[in-house]
Amino acid sequence: MTRGGRNYDFARAKTRHLVTCGILLLDSDFADVPGFGQVVWILLIFNHQITEWLLPHLPKRFQERGQS
Repeated sequence: MTRGGRNYDFARAKTRHLVTCGILLLDSDFADVPGFGQVVWILLIFNHQITEWLLPHLPKRFQERGQS
């Protein structure tokens, strides 16, 4: 797989970026909860696994390749 080339998996990259944003938004919502920062770091460690689990559950239109 080449980055940005013809074989680039746009859906997987887009999902991974959105999962990362979602995790960081959780952190901003629960910043006052003691110890929640450590939970966010653990979720970020498992970002790849969360993305791989989430990708098959998304609608087909979300999984389409981007227009180049």
